[in-house]
Amino acid sequence: MVFYLTIWSLVALASFFDVTTLSLKKKKMIALCIFSLSVVLGATRNQVGTDWEQYYYLFVHNTTFADYFEVNTVYETGYMALNYIAHLISDEYVMLLFLMTLIICILKYKTFFSIAQYPLVVLMLDFSYNIGNIFPVRQNIAIAIILFSVLYIISKKPVHFTVTFLLANFFHRTAIVFLPAYFLFYKKIDTKKLLVFLILFSSLGFLFSDILTSYISTLVTNSFFIEKFIAYSTDVDNSFGAAADSTTRIITSTLKKAVVLVILWSLKKKAERVYPYYNGLFNLYFVSNLLYLFFIPIAPEIALRIVPYYNVFEYFLLASLIGLSKKWWIKILILLLLLAYGLLKYVTAINAFYDLFVPYNTILFVLF
Repeated sequence: MVFYLTIWSLVALASFFDVTTLSLKKKKMIALCIFSLSVVLGATRNQVGTDWEQYYYLFVHNTTFADYFEVNTVYETGYMALNYIAHLISDEYVMLLFLMTLIICILKYKTFFSIAQYPLVVLMLDFSYNIGNIFPVRQNIAIAIILFSVLYIISKKPVHFTVTFLLANFFHRTAIVFLPAYFLFYKKIDTKKLLVFLILFSSLGFLFSDILTSYISTLVTNSFFIEKFIAYSTDVDNSFGAAADSTTRIITSTLKKAVVLVILWSLKKKAERVYPYYNGLFNLYFVSNLLYLFFIPIAPEIALRIVPYYNVFEYFLLASLIGLSKKWWIKILILLLLLAYGLLKYVTAINAFYDLFVPYNTILFVLF
């Protein structure tokens, strides 16, 4: 655990440069160093992280085009193609890990420095939420692509957005939930609508929780998606980590979301004046809360799989709060609060599957 806290501390210290007069060029260099560290750690890890066995088995037992595209049908085409490309370069599993981490870090670097008001703070929050992007699975690639697609929403390029959106779905089917994002981004949500949507989705979630889990299996037979739904709806403990009580985690997570939503909503009008993308990003972030409220009573695993596509914009909104004041000490205070929040998320993410993350094993040596 000391290793993880050490690298997080370095990223945390780097975030302070966002409240200084350091040039953008130098900030980009700092971010490149952090992302490079993530790529190295992600590529050289060994038997550590979630889904290691499944992904490793898939890679080492398949080599040809036929193996990936004619025999295997469980994983998405995009992920299969990435495995095949990695094999063309090298038969070592490290190549696939390198490509996965590299793709994610490149897309996030481009997005952070394109739309974030405080890119190094956003990087710190992203690092905290995702354990430094060191342990990517195919959904992480899809989320990174979805994040990048927002650049095309902002620039109003629907064709580019559609292509990018479809690409994300080739890596993970759950990316389909981001389909309405282009139309939601420029909407205006007043307080009345916000409350109505929150109450409606929360009520529907509890109303249909028993109905859906009891009868959905009778609606469609031999369906991959229905089988997944049934599995997810009964996999509560694994959804929130074997080391924690699922009910406690759900309650804690719900309260956290409520507090963050209230803060971001109450400061919305003021934030919009200093951060032009606040309204659009808030709309997308708000959808994450609606999806969470609807699915958490039905199937927590589904909630945790689809919410991240919208919740990722929380980083940008929280970081933008630093710009609400011109006083340097208030900026530092807000940053310190964000660092505390980020550290809490970081430790929680690791502790959820502590035995899978600690110690960090590498093909070079073992770090504790």
